[in-house]
Amino acid sequence: YDGGEHYTTVPLDVENLMYENNSSSTLKEGSYMITTSKTAFIYGGKQGLNDKMPVTICYSSDKGANWTTSELDNIYNAEDYYVDFFDESKGVVVCGYAMTDNDKESYKIYKTDNGGENWTTVGSGPANYLLKGIIYVDENVGFFCFNYIDGMDGNLYITKDGGKTFSKVVFPEQELDSTALDAVSSGQSSSADNKLKWSDVYKEALVPVYGSDGTITVYLTQGAGGVYNNGKTAAMYQSTDKGTTFKYIGQYEINKNN
Repeated sequence: YDGGEHYTTVPLDVENLMYENNSSSTLKEGSYMITTSKTAFIYGGKQGLNDKMPVTICYSSDKGANWTTSELDNIYNAEDYYVDFFDESKGVVVCGYAMTDNDKESYKIYKTDNGGENWTTVGSGPANYLLKGIIYVDENVGFFCFNYIDGMDGNLYITKDGGKTFSKVVFPEQELDSTALDAVSSGQSSSADNKLKWSDVYKEALVPVYGSDGTITVYLTQGAGGVYNNGKTAAMYQSTDKGTTFKYIGQYEINKNN
């Protein structure tokens, strides 16, 4: 909490934490939070040879001076976690579990109104695709972003009631510039009706970014195999009303540093 001058031990075994794929040292993004008002780690959800560890949260409200542990659910095949507290009382946890061979996953959403002491199940998420990321902006408004699969009409969902119900986020379409490529396969005649449309190009949303000023920024990318502008541009949208509406900002080039 002070830039490395002092450290506090978290009373749980590191073996039970959730790590990024192919890593034994980097915790899964979203599976923990560290702020001066609340610190929390989600762990467990695993089954060993001789024991089971349910989905559990370990949290502190006083910068690590005291810790509380609370079991959330008897799930033992967890793959993804997300935790966030919005104030000293209200918080949310999402658990992704039971991943299948055909790239599907189940979800459970939990909430607390007493700082983490008790948790109740809110819902099961908007879809069972594999998760790209989750972000909540407050106790009611949150976004689930899934890995894009060809044929999807959108991979970003919003909840406005804390996870009980969801709807797909709709972005206002724009006109492509004069470099739009002909979408007709070779050998067919060309016409104005078979040029690429906005929705043909910008279709895969990245996880929203919530700014300190309350602005929500979403980039729509072209996904794998994009050809418009050589696949190197993304469309930027922003919302200043917690995702109720999104305004088109512009097209930006993607590079290794941005």
